Amino acid sequence: MKRLMLMAAIVLFLCAGCDNGSNVTIKIKGKVFSLADKSAIRGAIVCAVNKADGTVSDLAVTGDDGTYTVEVTAEREGRNKPINEAWGLNASAKLFMSVPSFIRPSIAVTMDNFIPEDHNYTYSDALTDIGMAAIRETIELFTVSGRLDGGDAGAMVVLEGCSEPPCPYAYTAKQGGFTIFNVPQKTYSAAAYKKGVSYEALSIEVSSDTQNVVLKKKPGNVTGTVSGSVNIVNPGDGDATSIVLVPESLFHETLKKGILVPGLRAPESGDCNIKGAYTITGVPEGSYVVLAAFENDYLVRDPDPNIAGTQIVHFTMPEAGSYERSIDNFKITGSLNIISPGGGETPEGLADLIEVVFTDDSSEDQYKLVLYNMYGDTIWEKTILGQSGGADVTVAYDGPALENGVYYQWNVTSFRKGGPISTSEDLKGIFYVTE
Repeated sequence: MKRLMLMAAIVLFLCAGCDNGSNVTIKIKGKVFSLADKSAIRGAIVCAVNKADGTVSDLAVTGDDGTYTVEVTAEREGRNKPINEAWGLNASAKLFMSVPSFIRPSIAVTMDNFIPEDHNYTYSDALTDIGMAAIRETIELFTVSGRLDGGDAGAMVVLEGCSEPPCPYAYTAKQGGFTIFNVPQKTYSAAAYKKGVSYEALSIEVSSDTQNVVLKKKPGNVTGTVSGSVNIVNPGDGDATSIVLVPESLFHETLKKGILVPGLRAPESGDCNIKGAYTITGVPEGSYVVLAAFENDYLVRDPDPNIAGTQIVHFTMPEAGSYERSIDNFKITGSLNIISPGGGETPEGLADLIEVVFTDDSSEDQYKLVLYNMYGDTIWEKTILGQSGGADVTVAYDGPALENGVYYQWNVTSFRKGGPISTSEDLKGIFYVTE
């Protein structure tokens, strides 16, 4: 079965006797807790975002016990028929890393069993309980809150100009309100990103908790269009891909990863289906990174830096007054499949890392394995000779002890005659250490 896009579909099973076009409200319930000691996190903010159109639930704030309830509204398709929409849970809290982050995608849930409660649908499972990892900042941090004067929900507000990515960010709730935690003292440029909407950046100086920040829409609300193409070579099990845009301020150069703006994707929603030309419309002003084959689609951007179409593309919208940007062709190839840890669609919890397992690349003569932590540090590297016969490759982990409550991602790249020929998926190999 084809891997789902970065945001897995939420399947909403509706009540009997419902008419097409009517709406149903679903309550998503869960708990936010610390991965390190399982304690409840009070005052965390949780929302659910529809990645196709930016629809967002109102913000829910966790209580003393860490519990939350967010409501999403969906249109009924008919009597007893399911609705498929791409939603994900996002969370932020003081002294904890936001979800999503570089190596942790937004939390996707699949609803398949509702609990009746006061004539509403209620859903909760293991995925709606959100474990968060602590940040490692030791300096004083502040909170910035405000709103978009256009009232746009589901926008990403970023405090740009930070010393290292990701810059502090948050999503707007209904009526355009936002709260950004863990902001170091500094002067920032506050920018809003949402498909089809353009806001003016605002300079703000943060030296204490800052409230009532208001971002205004740009006159004329002009947005741009990005177009390009992909060339898929030796695809293996893949046959189509996707293209996503990431603000430069939310991109990590070492990890080659970033936090996506909802809707700035080709295709805009659904499974990956790009096989040649693509177009992304409604791109707000700003600086971006273009990531090809970023999602789990059995494909990756060709890792060989010495051939055309393999470099990550950076661009500014607009450039020289033009809101039409043409991107160079991307060369895409089949990925190396990670089996464990982190071989599934969601991060895996481990008591300890013993070994890593991946599918053999039949034409390699060498492999390089790298382990990163969620802060972007390289924890472990190992180079091994290639093998023949096609059996899965198992490599014992012999690096330093891993930290409880921390997310990690490992990556494997195959080489032939000194040049890289394939690598593992951008969103695979993710796991965390837990007691």
